[in-house]
Amino acid sequence: AAAAAAAAVAAADASSAQAWGLLLRGPPPRPLCRGHGEAMVERTVLKEGPNQGRRFWVCARPEGAWPRVREARCEDFRWQESRPRARPKVAAPPPPPPP
Repeated sequence: AAAAAAAAVAAADASSAQAWGLLLRGPPPRPLCRGHGEAMVERTVLKEGPNQGRRFWVCARPEGAWPRVREARCEDFRWQESRPRARPKVAAPPPPPPP
């Protein structure tokens, strides 16, 4: 009976550890740029327009004359998979009542 109880506790601990591991695994790995094979950086569109707030990935190296200058940022660009949430539209206030 003691061995069965110990086995049950070990199984519960393993299940709990697996559940916590799924919750606390952290962010997914950053994609690698095609030009250098290095981790890309995430940026957000700040400019007004339909893509404002949308996130994208670019090469982490500084801007330059790629591909002539190999130390410069390559041309790899990728949109994040999810689109930004639409901004809620604010309704115009009702007109004032007639006098």
